Amino acid sequence: MKKKIFIVFISMFLMLGSIKAECTDSKYNELKGLASDITYETSYSMSSKTFTVTFYNVFPGMYLMINKNVYISNGSDNYSVTLSGQEEGNYLTVYVEASGDCTGTLNTIFITLPYYNSFFRTQKCEPYEDKLKLCSSKFLSYRLTEEILDDAIAQIDKKIDPVVVPETPKKTTFKLIIDAAKDFFFSWGINIIVFFAFGAITALIGNKIFKKVKHGI
Repeated sequence: MKKKIFIVFISMFLMLGSIKAECTDSKYNELKGLASDITYETSYSMSSKTFTVTFYNVFPGMYLMINKNVYISNGSDNYSVTLSGQEEGNYLTVYVEASGDCTGTLNTIFITLPYYNSFFRTQKCEPYEDKLKLCSSKFLSYRLTEEILDDAIAQIDKKIDPVVVPETPKKTTFKLIIDAAKDFFFSWGINIIVFFAFGAITALIGNKIFKKVKHGI
């Protein structure tokens, strides 16, 4: 009898141990919703020239997978995960994975870290902060070189000389009369002089001919 009870007890224990909690659709969807609430912020270290990325709201039941490394929240009030020593321009693909009863990728976060602008607030950039984004931005999507910056500054400094239209002086009434007289003289005066000269010569010749005829010469 005791042997039978022992066998039944062992069987029940094995059955309970084989029972596995299930991941229901509602639980999975809840985790997926929580995964969409994960946020992050970046900070830059001038000494190490690297970024630190901090993730928030990495709740229990999920973890982060970055470059095949697993990151679990520290259990603080904001359920944060800190990723330090990230190089400028680094591209991160962050997989939010379910853990425990549920498995699978809940969300994917893509992060591209910028480059620190070494010319930001320098003497060279100061006169162009309100004209060039290359001078006003602390971080850029590419590494800025001095050659690129010099070319951009040269384009700003290159100016097109404006066309200066000479101002026409205003003419007085007396000046207008003089100009009109000049125009009339050059247009008609010479013709009138030629006409009268030709008339005078013609009259003179005609007078001489008339006198010769009169005196029978």
